[in-house]
Amino acid sequence: MLRLARSTVLVTCVAIGATLGAPSAAAAQTKGLLTRADFFMLWARLAADDPRFDHQGRFNLDADLADYGSGRLMLEVDYEAFLGGERRTFDLNQSAYRFDMDLTKRTRAVEIGAFFSHSSRHEVDRENPDSLSWNVLGARARRKWDFADGASVNARIELGRAMQQAFVDYEWISQARATLRHPLAPHKHVSLLLEGSGVLIWTDESLYGRARTCGARVEGGIRFEGRRGAMEIIATYERRIDGYPFDLSKVRMWSLGFRVLTR
Repeated sequence: MLRLARSTVLVTCVAIGATLGAPSAAAAQTKGLLTRADFFMLWARLAADDPRFDHQGRFNLDADLADYGSGRLMLEVDYEAFLGGERRTFDLNQSAYRFDMDLTKRTRAVEIGAFFSHSSRHEVDRENPDSLSWNVLGARARRKWDFADGASVNARIELGRAMQQAFVDYEWISQARATLRHPLAPHKHVSLLLEGSGVLIWTDESLYGRARTCGARVEGGIRFEGRRGAMEIIATYERRIDGYPFDLSKVRMWSLGFRVLTR
């Protein structure tokens, strides 16, 4: 666990260094309302020791509600569900949703801003007297690099304070993510995808006896571009924090799936 915590901190530090690196050429921005809306749907087959994790489904909407040139007001809505095989084939056992609002400011090197997030997790088709939830208020930084050969790298880091916690011991949450997309010449409509992310959470040790917890995810795949959308075939390995509601154990799982998304 200590080794993984150190690795997560290293990923965060690398992302911070990359994000605050030399500025790239700024892309032209369009001012106005609802200037961008991206959507994806993911379905994956899981391989895990826990019978509650056989399949994963996820829906995500990420939109710019307003772009005022020097920054954006952003909304992200995310829904995720897991299916296992405890009672029947495709036994839906838990779901989670998250709402994020970001208010950002663009600089020459990075886009920074404040965010507010609400997360809630629920057991499904089981006795579920309580709702597990928390809010986070914090800061995020984003940076994108575009290269002459068509490749791109997106990096994002954040640090937030957890508030109004219900049945969680989270106090501070730090996350980092970096995504590489590289076209496979001469087929510019086919790209290689690589992504790594990590999360480190400082907790209230008086509740469940742990001072911090950490997780990580690595993804690789192939992206196929269409006229109005794209499809990605992806394979991942993930060590997920508190994989099941009201269960403090980590879940380690491999997955193979696909993601359909807007371009």
